[in-house]
Amino acid sequence: MSRDSEDGESRHDPDAEPARRGELASSDADSPDLSVSVSPLPSAEDLRRLDTYQSGLGREVIDMVKAEQASRHEESRRQLDAQDRRLELEQKRLELKEKSINLEQRQADDDSNDNRRLHWMAYSIVLIILATVIPIGVAVAFLLAPWAGVVIISVASGLLSAARLI
Repeated sequence: MSRDSEDGESRHDPDAEPARRGELASSDADSPDLSVSVSPLPSAEDLRRLDTYQSGLGREVIDMVKAEQASRHEESRRQLDAQDRRLELEQKRLELKEKSINLEQRQADDDSNDNRRLHWMAYSIVLIILATVIPIGVAVAFLLAPWAGVVIISVASGLLSAARLI
């Protein structure tokens, strides 16, 4: 940060200097000169100070940090594995859902094809019956009784009209 002097020039204020990147400086003047680092490992200077308090303490701190990092890595690996399993299960569920939708669509298509086939069969049967009944009605009308032949032909025509509605 800078302070403006009386003459308008900017002067550099060393007290307003931010701490080194990644570290927070202690604001209390009475506290020991330890900095808080964002890094998981303390600085080499801090490790030397810890070793002056008790021999091997710096190594213990490094080992603890390594163990903590290994634990974090293992936990994140487990979380990623669990997430991968969830994604695989979701993908399988979507594939099964797609297969069931395709199966339902095929069944609906098969049902409509069956219905169409039944309609054509019924229409064909009616036409076959008509093809045999109309000549019989004509023969009855000419040979036996005209009114009976007309009735037979009328019924056959009615069946033909009904067959169109099928």
